Amino acid sequence: MTKNRSIKKAASLFILSLAGLSLIPRLSLAQDETTTPQSSAPASAPSASPAPLKSKNKERKKKPRRKHKKSPSTSNASAPNSSKTLDREAEWKFLSSEPLPRNKKEAAGLAKAMSFFIAANPSFPKAPKAWMLLASFHQAAKHNKKALMDYLSLIYEYPTSSEALEAQSNFLTLAKKTLGRHLKPGWQNLASPPQGMNKEERLAAMLENIPLYTGGSLRKVAEREFRRFEVRFPLYPHSDDILMRLAQLFEADSQRHKAIIFFREVFSAYPESLHAPKAEFEAAALYTKVGEYKNAIGTYQKLIADYPQSDRVQPALEALSALFSKLDQWTLAIKTDQQIIKLYPNTPVSKKAFKNAIKGSAEMSDFSGEVSFLVAFADAFSQSREAPIFLYKAAGLCYEKTRDPARAEQLYQRYLTYPGHWYDPASWWRRHRARHRLSVLSPLENQGSAPATNS
Repeated sequence: MTKNRSIKKAASLFILSLAGLSLIPRLSLAQDETTTPQSSAPASAPSASPAPLKSKNKERKKKPRRKHKKSPSTSNASAPNSSKTLDREAEWKFLSSEPLPRNKKEAAGLAKAMSFFIAANPSFPKAPKAWMLLASFHQAAKHNKKALMDYLSLIYEYPTSSEALEAQSNFLTLAKKTLGRHLKPGWQNLASPPQGMNKEERLAAMLENIPLYTGGSLRKVAEREFRRFEVRFPLYPHSDDILMRLAQLFEADSQRHKAIIFFREVFSAYPESLHAPKAEFEAAALYTKVGEYKNAIGTYQKLIADYPQSDRVQPALEALSALFSKLDQWTLAIKTDQQIIKLYPNTPVSKKAFKNAIKGSAEMSDFSGEVSFLVAFADAFSQSREAPIFLYKAAGLCYEKTRDPARAEQLYQRYLTYPGHWYDPASWWRRHRARHRLSVLSPLENQGSAPATNS
């Protein structure tokens, strides 16, 4: 039964679909008939235009917009309660009323917060008390060197405050525990600030005296305090003095890279300073010690070019010659030695430069150049005991290497007639050798100068 019903249902659906297909042409024809009269009407005849259809969007009623209330955060900026400012008194009350730290981490956190407060409020009326609290926080965090620096900052910045005397006592007590006994006279003097100076000069004196009296013990905290000084007093005229002291402090403590930074800052930021040539020379020397030869050579050359009248030029040239020799750059080494000989004639420096040039020529197998430097040395330092020996060596090079018998004979004869050469313990052997070679060279020379005979 169910099967017959489904067949009948499918058949009825099929018949209905055929009927719908047969009605589609009729509907389209009826639509064409309704549109043709309007299109065939004459243009002059007035025709009633159909009423325009309203769009669905226009038919819809516009909903009224809701007016949102302004939140308090977007209110007018001119309102008195809109901007919040930090209350320094409240912040001080918070920091000063905190209970004692229970461990090192809490102490370090309080010290950091107090450091920011002091840096932001250097002229705060209760700044001396803030420095005392900062020192106590650092001591609780076992940062004794930072505490020493805090006490010194208080003593030098606020010498007339009621806390200054207590800070001096605490500094001496803590320095006795922290610094070495050999520095005792130094930190005793450091606790007494100089008189008759303003705040800027007192703090500068403190920074200059720290390396002098404490060695490298307070180098890190001194560097931090100097950076703070630079920010507070950017126009201080003698900052180069402090930089040189700090650089020497780090150099003495074998902190070479750190010292290089300070030396470079001296001659870069203060090129007119009296310390600039020395700082440039020290930076180049430290570059050599740490193995950065390229930077060392560049710094030495910059020093020679920037400050040609400085007394650091001579050691810079010597150091350059030694560096080029160490790097087997003999051409540059000889060129530097020649510059030394020209700038400083008849001096021990030029004497050493002659010897270096002779060695460099020998390393390059430049026998002609070696002969020239040997003879030039004998001419420049004729009274030295090495002069006849160098003449003998030059004659031997002409005889054996350059194959110049005439020059060899001339130099051997000069050697044999040189005054004082017999003081050399081995001179008897050299004189014998020179006479023998002269006996060989003279017949050759006479034979070469004899007139040619016809065959």
